[in-house]
Amino acid sequence: MRLIVLTFLSLLTMAVVVTSQNAPQNNILKKSDSTDDLIADMDFASRKPIVSFLYGSATLSRESIAGTVEYATTFGGSLGIAKEKTWARDNGIVQYRANNLYIWIGKGANAHGYTTTSMDMFRIGLMDESGFGYKFSETSNLTFLVASAPLSWTSVTPLAFASDTASAQSLRDFEGGIRFGESMRPAISWRIAEPVSLRVGYEWSQIYPRHMFWYWMLSQTIEGIADGTATWFAREIGKSSPGAMPIVYFLLKNGVAAGFKALRTNQMNWPFTTEAPLNSHMWNVGVAVHF
Repeated sequence: MRLIVLTFLSLLTMAVVVTSQNAPQNNILKKSDSTDDLIADMDFASRKPIVSFLYGSATLSRESIAGTVEYATTFGGSLGIAKEKTWARDNGIVQYRANNLYIWIGKGANAHGYTTTSMDMFRIGLMDESGFGYKFSETSNLTFLVASAPLSWTSVTPLAFASDTASAQSLRDFEGGIRFGESMRPAISWRIAEPVSLRVGYEWSQIYPRHMFWYWMLSQTIEGIADGTATWFAREIGKSSPGAMPIVYFLLKNGVAAGFKALRTNQMNWPFTTEAPLNSHMWNVGVAVHF
């Protein structure tokens, strides 16, 4: 765990240094108009706490699990610090960023029969959200959010196994410990009034049967390059067409994340030949309170 955190901080520091070296001389404009969510914003004075709650349903799958995998009812919440401001290029657009600690619980259905699999899950994780939105008034906006690589640790408790040996073993690989994984979590948030927002979201999470650190880091480096390219391209479009920025940023960033999740569906550290993760697809609705 300590090695994972230290490596993540090192990569973040490198990104900050490289970006600052390439920054234009007008630092004031750069700070107010940044669209690069790889840069940590340390202006804590302008940030405010946010608490959110969600409810949804998850479908689970893994290569070699045959038969029917029962849906899981999901609920959870997050605690975080968020910053929202008017974008410098267009007063009708807001820019949003938040850092969150989240908890997620999945309650499996009571399964019966020889071809049915079911499980309970408990997850805790770290998530950074960023995005742009359209400002309706001083207390209302519609924001399109990206969270492309939240880190998570999940406990899986099987409730029922399919009868064949391969399916049973595919689920037993996750028993007896906390498993590392990652998610992508696009969401649309509607600030109906101060301080309440309604949310609808989707999560594609992948839980690893074991954490192969170096393969994981190399795979993430490849995704990071693609994600950085998407961020740059969205920023270039935003310079010429500011009104398109919320949609373009949302589609490009989430498109990259979904593409890599698809590539890792049966290889957790694509392009390296590794084991298949447990895939969880969840649709959810929720509410957030901004303090």
